[in-house]
Amino acid sequence: MELSIFHAEELEDVLNSIPDLKPSFRKLGNVEVIAENKEVRVGKYRNYVIVLSSGELEFENAPIETFRIVLRELENGRDFQFGTYRFEENTVEIQPEREMDFLELSPIFSELAALKTLSIDAGNRGEFLSKEETKIIDRTVRILENAGTMDISVLEDLAFELSSLKGKFISRYMKFKDEIEEIGQSLIRFKSLSRKYGHFLYELTPEYEDVLSNLRYYEMSFDQTLRSVRDSLETIHLKLESIQRRETLELQKRTSALQVAAAVIEFIVVFYYTMGIWSKYADLSMLPKWLSLLTLTVLSATVPLLTEAFGEYLLERRVGRKLVVYLMLISLCIAIILYTIFF
Repeated sequence: MELSIFHAEELEDVLNSIPDLKPSFRKLGNVEVIAENKEVRVGKYRNYVIVLSSGELEFENAPIETFRIVLRELENGRDFQFGTYRFEENTVEIQPEREMDFLELSPIFSELAALKTLSIDAGNRGEFLSKEETKIIDRTVRILENAGTMDISVLEDLAFELSSLKGKFISRYMKFKDEIEEIGQSLIRFKSLSRKYGHFLYELTPEYEDVLSNLRYYEMSFDQTLRSVRDSLETIHLKLESIQRRETLELQKRTSALQVAAAVIEFIVVFYYTMGIWSKYADLSMLPKWLSLLTLTVLSATVPLLTEAFGEYLLERRVGRKLVVYLMLISLCIAIILYTIFF
C-alpha cells in the first residue's frame, strides 16, 4: 500500500488523477473520507489531502511525501495500538494483531510529512539568514567605527543602506519565525496523535525536537542582531542630529553676523543720506546740535528695526507692540525734520 500526502489546494487535481472515484461522506478518526473506489480512498485532514491506495498511482503533481505500508511478520518491532511496526526511510512495516484501518493513521503521517518539509525549508532559510546576518553585522561595525570621521551626507547614505538591509532581513526573518511556529505546532499534534495510537512513530520526536531547538537558537541569534542593528541605527541618527545641530548653530551664527552687518550698513546709509537731504533743505542752525544728532541717530537706528518689525507683521498678520513704537519714533523724527524745513 501507498499513502500519499498533498496540500489541500491540490484536491481537484488529485481527484481528477484517480479514475472511477465515488463521493463518500464519513468520518474515520481525524480523517474525513471524501471519495473512494475499490483500490483507493481519498481523505482530508486539516490542510492536507490523503490518498491511500493498494498500489502505485501516478498524479499530475508530485505529493509532499509518499509512505509505503508493508504488512509482514516482524521479529524486532515496536509495539503500538494495533500490533507491532518498524519504520525506515518512509517505509513502515506492520504486523497487525487486531483489525485496523490504515487511513486512520494517516494524520500521523501527514504531520510527519509537514515536519520533514518545514524542517528542510526552515533550515535552508536559517542558513541563508545567517549569512545575511554576518553581512549586516560587518556593515554595522564598519559604519560605527568610522561614524566620527564621515561626512554627514555619506553617513546619511550609509544609515539609509543599513535601514534597507534591516528591512529586507526582517521580512525574511518573519517568514522564518512563522515556519518555526508551524514546526512547533505540528510537532505538538504529531506527539498527541502518536500517543493516541500507542506511541506509533513516537521514536521520531527527538529528531524533530533537536531540529526545533537548533532553529530556536537561530531565532535568538537573529533577534539579538536586530536589536543591535536597531541600537546602532539610533546611535547613527543621534550622531546625525548632533552634526546637524552643530551645523545649524554655525549657520545661525553666520546669519546673525550678516544681519548685524546689514543693519550697520543700513544705519550708516540712512544716517548719511538723511543728513545730506536735511542739510540741503533745512536750516540746521535753528536746532541744537545735540538734537540734530539725536534725531538723525534715532531715525537711522529705527529704520532697520522697523524693517524687521514690518517683516514680522507680514508673516503673522498681527500689529505688534514693536511696530507701533518704531512707527511713533520715525514719525517723531520725520516731524522734527519737516518742522526745520517748512518753519
